[in-house]
Amino acid sequence: MFAFARRLSVALLALCLVGCGQRSAPPAVTPPTPSALTFHWLGTDHLLAHTNTAIAQVWADDSSRRLQGQTLNKLAGFLLHAAGRPADPAATNVLAGLLADALRSEIIFALALPSNQPPQLQLAACLDDPTALHWADHFARLFPPATNGFAPTLIRAGRWSLFQSRPDTQPASAVLARLHALTNQPASSNACLRLTADLGPLTRALGHPDLFGTAAPRLALHAAPVEGDLRVVATMDFAAPLGLNLSPWQIPTNLIRGRIDSFTAVRSLAPLIRSTALWDRLGFGTPPDQLFSWTPSGYLFQFALSFPEPEPAPRLARLNAVLLNAGNEWLKQHADGYFTAAEDGQTAVWKGLPFINPTLMATTNEPLPHLYLATMPLPDDESPFPVELRDFLAARPQLLYYDWQLTGPMVETWLGRSQLARLTFRRDQLPENSASLAWLKLLASRLGNSFTTVELASDRQLTFARRSPLGLTALELHLLADWLEAPGFPRRLRALEVQAPPLP
Repeated sequence: MFAFARRLSVALLALCLVGCGQRSAPPAVTPPTPSALTFHWLGTDHLLAHTNTAIAQVWADDSSRRLQGQTLNKLAGFLLHAAGRPADPAATNVLAGLLADALRSEIIFALALPSNQPPQLQLAACLDDPTALHWADHFARLFPPATNGFAPTLIRAGRWSLFQSRPDTQPASAVLARLHALTNQPASSNACLRLTADLGPLTRALGHPDLFGTAAPRLALHAAPVEGDLRVVATMDFAAPLGLNLSPWQIPTNLIRGRIDSFTAVRSLAPLIRSTALWDRLGFGTPPDQLFSWTPSGYLFQFALSFPEPEPAPRLARLNAVLLNAGNEWLKQHADGYFTAAEDGQTAVWKGLPFINPTLMATTNEPLPHLYLATMPLPDDESPFPVELRDFLAARPQLLYYDWQLTGPMVETWLGRSQLARLTFRRDQLPENSASLAWLKLLASRLGNSFTTVELASDRQLTFARRSPLGLTALELHLLADWLEAPGFPRRLRALEVQAPPLP
């Protein structure tokens, strides 16, 4: 896996190819060739021209610029190191500047994974002449011939510059036409990003051949600005029938009371849980088929989730047995606190944590009993579950997943949750003066509603749709920030890399 990543990193210095502000007409199209990954990115200059969007306003803030600069410097250093270059601050700064240009510009990228050969990367960009000359000069310095089995080339073809990890037998004009065909970007489209991925070859190349088994899907995604937000639409096409059972929603309407900042519902979950084998190894019994989670408004550390359980007493007894034995042994090595159970065996509590007492219990005041977990006692509020939300779920018989949130307030909530989680699991906090934390605090005051759905379009296809300020949910933004702040970016998350210092 590392050898693949190393070769890929060398070729990804191809991000030196930057684009022009407007799209140029491609040459005549030739039939596309198979690719494991393609994308067509119009560049941040294009995206930020939509000045009424949340992403344009966030991007213009100093905290975003600071985080971008830090990230590009880390990425440049990583790429140079992966290419076998010695530590060289001057080269790192040069490459970081070139990457900044790439981020602003239109690029078309394709990755092929031929058997028993290095990856074949092709990346084209639309450049003005001075920028093309600037990049050509640095290309010769950053790409020594035949590095790590690659023979990279940079060719100028009209307004386009073409990087290839190995020379192509076709002329540059034909390669450019093929790249345009692969990404299928109509001239009239307002999509700022189009992406396709064949997840089977990609996961095998990255060392995870069993992630999808024989049913690895092919992904097609596009994102476009719409009325101040980003709209992301994707399809996942599977090679084999999914065989999902869409049972009627069992929403715990008597548990979800008062104002909420987020709500998530998912069904047909049991096959996914079974595929991991962990649930069976832990002896938890039949996996739940539906799951609901929500965040009451105004409670920084409050979080609740539930799932329908027709026989809550025996299920709780099994869960308690696992938590009190294997669970407590695991906590001794990896986290703070300890699990305990009530004498009647109907409640499990994670004690010894600051601010919260996560409690697992049963409720029987629903049409179907639920087991639910709450980090704090649920608010004593008689306001009913929103009728509009219930009707929305009921009106979509093919709906598998739904998520709604007030993204800004949830970013703030996740600030508390994530720092508490790092404390609990003995990981280092995000530093108070870090670029990522400053950026998250900015987002907490800028972002509005986010809506996400996943529906079963057919027995072999799922459709994903999201409308949100930045294209990501609050949790995803926190994971992104943690990743960007990692000392070893982009290899792993910071939370998995940096342990908390020992107590004095």
